[in-house]
Amino acid sequence: MKYKADQKKWLLGGCEIASDTMCGGELGATSEWCANTAKALGVKTQRMWMHAVDIIKRDEMSDRLILDKVAAKPFHEYAALLKKAGVERIVAMNHTFFYPYGYEKLRPDSSVAPDPYGDEEMYKRWLLMYCECYKLLAAEFPEIAFWECGNEYDWYGFMHQNIADKVEAYPEQTTGLILADLCYAARKGVHSVAPEAKIVLPGFTTAECGFHVFGYMYEAIESKHLPTIEAFDLTDPDEYFDILAWHPYGEGKVEQTREICNNFHSVAEAHGDGEKAVWLTEIGCTEVMKVGDGKDLTQVQQEVAETMAGIFRMAREEMPWLETIFIFRYTSCLDPSVNDYESRFGIFYSPYDDVNHGKPKPVAIAIYKYLYGENADVSPLYWYSKNFGITEAEDKKQK
Repeated sequence: MKYKADQKKWLLGGCEIASDTMCGGELGATSEWCANTAKALGVKTQRMWMHAVDIIKRDEMSDRLILDKVAAKPFHEYAALLKKAGVERIVAMNHTFFYPYGYEKLRPDSSVAPDPYGDEEMYKRWLLMYCECYKLLAAEFPEIAFWECGNEYDWYGFMHQNIADKVEAYPEQTTGLILADLCYAARKGVHSVAPEAKIVLPGFTTAECGFHVFGYMYEAIESKHLPTIEAFDLTDPDEYFDILAWHPYGEGKVEQTREICNNFHSVAEAHGDGEKAVWLTEIGCTEVMKVGDGKDLTQVQQEVAETMAGIFRMAREEMPWLETIFIFRYTSCLDPSVNDYESRFGIFYSPYDDVNHGKPKPVAIAIYKYLYGENADVSPLYWYSKNFGITEAEDKKQK
């Protein structure tokens, strides 16, 4: 029987990097700002960036991992703010790795994966550390019941070979095997202390390799050679992950998002896994995609609004297995370290914008009205900007 999601309660999700928990967030988008924005939108599920290397350290002379309670504190505070704001489900996402003592890592980043065929001993130790990492996280954060154990691992930028002079992906079949192993390791670690918690499959990209790796991941599970860290095989995907996830950035078009989602879901169905819930742990439409052809910003923002509202409509009308759409991201970014493409996904202006002061963009209003009715009161969306005299009424006057 196909999964029937409770979209009325869970369809709207959100994700934003809180600037006071890790780098990469817009400075004004603090934990408090993110939580209040989630409350204004009525979000019930929030994705939290929580990199393990920021909270856990490896012993200098062994593979032992040690959790830093002081470093964990801001994440506890963020989770508490989200709960207070009405968020019922928090999904924590980490896409960093720890490495065994003695492993010669040829690149400085934390996205290197040991070779499962050429370096079997280190690969197994690496997986065992991933398992222990998630055991420590789940034990420390009982308030978090969902763990997305990676992000876009089908893309070489987030998981690649141990090569010194370049960043290069593993062959797609190997990537699929590694991904399955990582999911099992994370699930085993989490379930050792929190057996009811759920593992969310690391969200796949929309590149062609994503579809291939997704299929190869299932083939690796079915091969009777996994999981690597056990002396027995497990061929049921339920032993590896509980919720499917992908990131269908469809070039700003509803029809492309539809095609991506249906293609991924078809792969799951072909491997007997179509009954699982699906979360789009990232999806958005950057204004950059709509720029051109003489359009002004008003036209661009209206097209973005229509696209995103259309994606929510598509989910309700066509995809009963799609449970939650996580909007990426809450705020536009003024931080110059964020490129223009990334910085303009926000459905609100930056709280640091000294003209718009964090007011909702048309896309936020369009999503809100689609979910709660065309005549819904959108004044909650101005919760921050009203402190600077920008209310719904004043906003309409300016337009």
